[in-house]
Amino acid sequence: MAKRTQKRKPSLEQVYITSVLKCKNKQNGCKLRANQYTCYKRMRYQKNKTTADVITLTNQRNKSKKIKPAVIRAEHEWYDCSHFK
Repeated sequence: MAKRTQKRKPSLEQVYITSVLKCKNKQNGCKLRANQYTCYKRMRYQKNKTTADVITLTNQRNKSKKIKPAVIRAEHEWYDCSHFK
């Protein structure tokens, strides 16, 4: 009789968000807008001269750039969700 192997579900891998999203405003920094427990595949970057830049994570294609890997926020940590359907 042959051994049966069970398929393992891929676990969540932690991602450092600073390596995925680059902040261009060195003087004032960046604000990050994202809801918890939502898998995001795209980002919008809004520049400001006197205040912090705003990075908004979204899934809409309009005026946004694709990010790799797709990320999900759970509590105060970020995880890779690119293998989700």
